Amino acid sequence: MTTLNDISLSEKIKRQLTKVERLETEIASTIIHGQFTRSKIFFKRDDEGCHTKLIDFETIKYDSLSIDFGRIFLTNLPNEDNVSKLQNLFWSMISIYVKKLQQVYSQVPSTLIQCDIVYNMILSYIN
Repeated sequence: MTTLNDISLSEKIKRQLTKVERLETEIASTIIHGQFTRSKIFFKRDDEGCHTKLIDFETIKYDSLSIDFGRIFLTNLPNEDNVSKLQNLFWSMISIYVKKLQQVYSQVPSTLIQCDIVYNMILSYIN
């Protein structure tokens, strides 16, 4: 009998991805970071442009995109009391986020991604 200790990390990841691929869901779920904040992002500028790297994937999981989006949004709120300015910031960030996701996940309708983020924003705060 094979135990978890006998299985290589790459084999564990392949098994988990196989499970994830079999999931059927109505929401825009994918593999997410889980604790996505600006402290998990490194930037490097050189002659070729700006490069980014993400770190600290110990909380990676299959869940709603709203978790990562909400955490970035909520941890970067400006010190602003004007609700309309905050709404504009929110919708601008969603627009940029959805456009980038559509490049990778073109099969997922952008309205589904937007609705999922809006309906589940509270989860990103308490998760």
